[in-house]
Amino acid sequence: MNIIPISSFPKSGNTWLRFLIGNVIKQNVELTYSNISSVIPADWSVLERLDISNFNSNGAAFIKEHSQYNEHFAGKVSGAIYVIRNGFDVLSSYFEFIQAQAPGLYKNIEDFSEEYWYNFGTWGEHANSWINHCSESKPVVVIKYEDLLSDPFNEVKKIMRFFKIDCSDEVIKRAVQKSSSKEMKKFKDSSLFMNSKIETYNFVNKATSDRNQNIGSAIKKEFMNDPLNYIFLKKYYPESLNGYVPTKIKKYKPKFLISLKRKVLYKFGIIK
Repeated sequence: MNIIPISSFPKSGNTWLRFLIGNVIKQNVELTYSNISSVIPADWSVLERLDISNFNSNGAAFIKEHSQYNEHFAGKVSGAIYVIRNGFDVLSSYFEFIQAQAPGLYKNIEDFSEEYWYNFGTWGEHANSWINHCSESKPVVVIKYEDLLSDPFNEVKKIMRFFKIDCSDEVIKRAVQKSSSKEMKKFKDSSLFMNSKIETYNFVNKATSDRNQNIGSAIKKEFMNDPLNYIFLKKYYPESLNGYVPTKIKKYKPKFLISLKRKVLYKFGIIK
């Protein structure tokens, strides 16, 4: 089985691209959060149970992935899609997402920025693992979230061409329409899909490329002081640097301290 991960750091447009591609593969199915995993799963164990109609014309199946690229993937994937989004916008969107899942876990975005890397590594580490390490042996197409926003048709078409998947322009156009933020905001199962404690929070939130206004310069400097964060901002979002050059190397808290903090907060009901 050929497997193509749709990989990204959380809140970079992975789920949206999952719907875009899913609506190309399953043209006669109304995809929602409740059934998207039956077409493009997020669990590797589901792949063997997929219906043959979920495979694309190139004989491959797509899967959602948020983990960094590692040896686990080496013999399993035939290529990959990596969605990258401006790291500052990611911080803002990811913070709001976690606040909806676990209200009270972080008192503000400054607190969150110190621990955002806990589950998936830093933004730069994640991008480096797929864009550089995976591409050493597997074909990887990099999709910028901002390009997906401005021209979803051509970005999806680029993916189809990259993996030699037969697909007409009309099919892509319909997929783009069905996967628009306007249409996806109508889905009734958003809070359940993301395990949100805030029922009014929609998984498709602002869907913009200018989420970082609430991030102060101090947070941005700390973020850019991480070498890989700086490298990938410079490569894909040089305008975000504003001439900044790292002055020191970012040091992160030990993971066990963050884990201990979370356990204590959960135990005393500060977060749910």
